[in-house]
Amino acid sequence: MSPTDTAGATVVRAARDRTGFAERMREACGIVLVAPGTNLKGLYAAYAVGAPLKLIGIGGMTVGTVLAAVCLVADPAGFVSFLGERFTAGWGENAVLSTGVTAFFGGVGSYLVGVGLIGGARLRAWRDGVLIAAEMVYAPKNISTSMTRALTAAETIRGSVAYREGWLAGFDLDGALWELARYLRSGIRLRDRLGTGPSTPALDEQVVQSRAALEKCVVRVREGADRLASLADRFEAFDRELAAPARRAELETARELRAQRNAERMGRLSAATADVEAIEPVLGRVADRMTGVLDAYDEAPRKRD
Repeated sequence: MSPTDTAGATVVRAARDRTGFAERMREACGIVLVAPGTNLKGLYAAYAVGAPLKLIGIGGMTVGTVLAAVCLVADPAGFVSFLGERFTAGWGENAVLSTGVTAFFGGVGSYLVGVGLIGGARLRAWRDGVLIAAEMVYAPKNISTSMTRALTAAETIRGSVAYREGWLAGFDLDGALWELARYLRSGIRLRDRLGTGPSTPALDEQVVQSRAALEKCVVRVREGADRLASLADRFEAFDRELAAPARRAELETARELRAQRNAERMGRLSAATADVEAIEPVLGRVADRMTGVLDAYDEAPRKRD
């Protein structure tokens, strides 16, 4: 396995939060992170159809190659005749060779269809909001390293007892990670644009701004990874507290009291808000009627002196 493949596998494993079907499909498709609200059903369907087509294609090409090799060894002259001037006539003369050719080119077609389905679906998913392993590998190293740390920390948080049991519920962890993914993508584009073409005096100011933006991407991803790593450490420490029965009982009591206080406060706020909505607009009606009467008096004829 090449270093690129190893890095890609590492970030995919770091991003996989569970072992269910969807997560396995994400791993198979090379998906590291999905933006909140992105629907991957189309990608999963394309992969479910395209992957078997690729396998069938590989099998067909393999069978065709083997049959062609057998025919070449058994009858070199017939093989050349089949592929040469007597192609049409030879099609019916050598059933094994014709089967091999059909299998080979059918396999090529099946493989290309499978690749096209998966590739098109991946492109659409990437545009809709998906971070793939190849982007992690291609990104500037100082950004991709921090992003991998962030994904690993997020995996630690998701795997914690506190997170699974809902002790810290209602937080958009994927949204937080996607913010870092956007900085990573921006860093890739900035790095590529800065590395193309000669610099000229007219571009110097823009180049300086772009370099500063690239450094901002590096800093933001690094700071985000540091914060998530710190939170992961705290989750692990909290898990250790939950593992102690006495401490868990204390924490559960505290959580119940906090939930009760929050519910009471929400009830009071809701009641106060309802009171405001229940106030009748008497002043408005009175003011409108008074205004109408005053307008009528203003329009009354005046006696001239």
